[in-house]
Amino acid sequence: ASANMSAQPVPVPTASEFTVAGFNIENFQNDETQRRKAALAIRQVLHDPDVLGHVEILNLASLQALADQVNSDAVAAGDLNPQYVAQLVPASPSATQNVGFLVKTSRVQIDEVSQEGAGETYVNPLNGLPETLHDRPPLVLKATVTMPGISPRRVIAVVNHLRSFIGIELIGGDGLRVRAKRTAQAESTANLLQALQSANPGVPVISIGDYNAYEFNDGYTDPIAILK
Repeated sequence: ASANMSAQPVPVPTASEFTVAGFNIENFQNDETQRRKAALAIRQVLHDPDVLGHVEILNLASLQALADQVNSDAVAAGDLNPQYVAQLVPASPSATQNVGFLVKTSRVQIDEVSQEGAGETYVNPLNGLPETLHDRPPLVLKATVTMPGISPRRVIAVVNHLRSFIGIELIGGDGLRVRAKRTAQAESTANLLQALQSANPGVPVISIGDYNAYEFNDGYTDPIAILK
């Protein structure tokens, strides 16, 4: 046993810097202890990013409760209220792991939030039939940032949660399906990012989230290379 590890906070942003972060809270269901600890991390480790892409969130109510916790804790500490607002579109009526955003509306105007790729399919190599591609479809935030002394700027953020490694090492059977799905998800997400760049020239497109992938080829699939 050893002492708990401590987080290394990101640099404190200046007033003229726009900041984006990703945060997988892992099965966040608005448990009070979990919510308070996550709010503390957002405030003291991430330093209240302007846009925060979240992964593994139960529902919109849970994410809004986290936003309210961060806002109230900031005021109680004598800091400015970041006025975080939650944005989340459920992957399905029964989904317990969704992606969403916290947006600091004291500095960021939400222009549009859309779920992309929910109807996409891929061919399952085990049966040759089309099946749902995205268990957690990408969520796209289009926003306008206002900073002191700088003209308002448009930004686009995309939060992703790609399929896990589970079963990837199986030589046959479900391993074939997992590898095909991971590759197809990466290709779909790459096409989405390319389309956003092409349709919005000059606007930063920022991809965040949990890619369930290494920065190098894992020997089975290479989602990051596909995205890049």
